Amino acid sequence: MQQGAEKCACLHLRSAARLVTKRYDEALAPSGLLAGQFSMLNFIAESPGCGVATLAQWLSMSVSTATRNLRPLLASGHISMRSSSTDGRRREVRLTAKGRRALDKAVALWVKAQRDLVKEFGSDRYDVLLGLLAELR
Repeated sequence: MQQGAEKCACLHLRSAARLVTKRYDEALAPSGLLAGQFSMLNFIAESPGCGVATLAQWLSMSVSTATRNLRPLLASGHISMRSSSTDGRRREVRLTAKGRRALDKAVALWVKAQRDLVKEFGSDRYDVLLGLLAELR
């Protein structure tokens, strides 16, 4: 191992992100959604007609990465995309009825996964963790 790798924030954050994502993916499996898809659908549900760029910014990713991640949701019928009526360059994203049903099912599963993680981590430590992560954004 390279000297200092054990103190590398990037290494530890990426490893933790993979482990936490795996837990949420497993918890959300009965809904047919992955954790990243759940986050995207949740944002789209709260921001109907949002643009891909707005979604990408919220997720801290590039527009091309957000578009790539939206493709499976579009193909499965969970979302619809169309050009804006006021700006043809802007693509608006909307939740479909199928997407709403999947999201509704996933919310209950997410709540349980969230509750379990907070309980395991400890609510005070969890709040500190969220505060530290928020400072990075």
